[in-house]
Amino acid sequence: MKLNLRALVLTAGCVCFLNRPIHGAGKYLQVEYPPSTAANQLQIGVTYTLWIPDDVVRFRCVIVHQHGAGRTAAEKGATAAYDLHWQALAKKWDCALLGPSYHVLTDATDASPGGSELWFDPRRGSDKTFLKALGEFSAQAKHPELATVPWAMWGHSGGGIWSDVMTTQYPDRVAAVFLRSGSFRDRPAFPQPEHREDDARDAPDRPVSSSSALLLLRMLV
Repeated sequence: MKLNLRALVLTAGCVCFLNRPIHGAGKYLQVEYPPSTAANQLQIGVTYTLWIPDDVVRFRCVIVHQHGAGRTAAEKGATAAYDLHWQALAKKWDCALLGPSYHVLTDATDASPGGSELWFDPRRGSDKTFLKALGEFSAQAKHPELATVPWAMWGHSGGGIWSDVMTTQYPDRVAAVFLRSGSFRDRPAFPQPEHREDDARDAPDRPVSSSSALLLLRMLV
């Protein structure tokens, strides 16, 4: 009986351990913002977690791992910055790894209260909050370049839409984008963004392909 009880306790302990994010070397920083009630500001709460590797003199890029639409995707997104494979990529190229997690209230993919379109359309305020978070992280980490270095974006589903729109809105900041799935171009009813006039000549007609994304990441200077 004692042996069986010990085995049960050991099994439960292992399950609890495996369900927790595995922390790699480096430092984790976090900022959280509540929902805003102001016009053109983010109406969804959000938590940003940034992982920065040790012994980096100057960061070259921020890798953004953006989750998809819905509550389950948002919960999974909370662990993105703890992923050891992504951390290895970030460390290899002197990058920081950012995992946003939006506090959606429903699984709706529209702009209804608590719906995901409130964040995956950056023009509704998530771009401003994203830039604000980078500014805070740059101060916390004592690396001012984190507020200005290029972004390498990976987006799934709603995260793909967000990354795609960010590419058109901030073409001078996006070094590479990998749309795992999802694009505003696949949603005719989605308000189609336009390139900013001052960047229209240099902005790509399509996001950088996934095969080119890692190549561009390697070419960052």
